[in-house]
Amino acid sequence: MKKSIVLALSILAYSTATVAVDHNIGKLKYVQAQTNGNIYIQPISSWSSPQGCAGTWIKIDMSTPGGKEAYATALAAFLSNSNVRIRLSGTQGDCSYYDVTQMIRLYR
Repeated sequence: MKKSIVLALSILAYSTATVAVDHNIGKLKYVQAQTNGNIYIQPISSWSSPQGCAGTWIKIDMSTPGGKEAYATALAAFLSNSNVRIRLSGTQGDCSYYDVTQMIRLYR
């Protein structure tokens, strides 16, 4: 009985797990750095959050390891007019008003 409950809980946890999802957002219209340390990007094409966030910008979390590198990559994308792909958690509502990217990648 105990094993059955553990197995059922494991299956339930696995079935509700989310997977990070990449999104091609094209070229950047804005890169915004605020004095409070927050960094935001906005694509040229309209952005509608796939996770149900209210904002039309995408946040780079500078408090995480790699935050500065992600910001540098966003600046490089903006200056070189490169296309951008971002990674979001894939969890509905996983936002602080804006989507928070876990990865930023340049592509042609």
